[in-house]
Amino acid sequence: MLGGTIFSKNPIDQKLSERDKSTMRSALYFHPHKNKKLGTGVQDIKVGWHPLYQNTRCFLIVRSDGSVEDFSCHKCIQHAYEIIGPERAKRYKKKYLE
Repeated sequence: MLGGTIFSKNPIDQKLSERDKSTMRSALYFHPHKNKKLGTGVQDIKVGWHPLYQNTRCFLIVRSDGSVEDFSCHKCIQHAYEIIGPERAKRYKKKYLE
């Protein structure tokens, strides 16, 4: 899966490599709330702890103004499927987002 390998190979709070950061920035293009997530611009992306769900890892955007925003790679993939294959989007949502 797109973010799975990137997600699992990086320790908490380590910035992604330029290659992985580029991949995740491309995925962010499909996030349903991309403008809100991107905010002032992406300085870095890293794996971190989700701010609301204890002991749950997530991707974190470190914005150019220093603020941090979590995002779900699953939501990026789900939204991409809604654009290119609505039936596949339903199956993906049921498997990963419900």
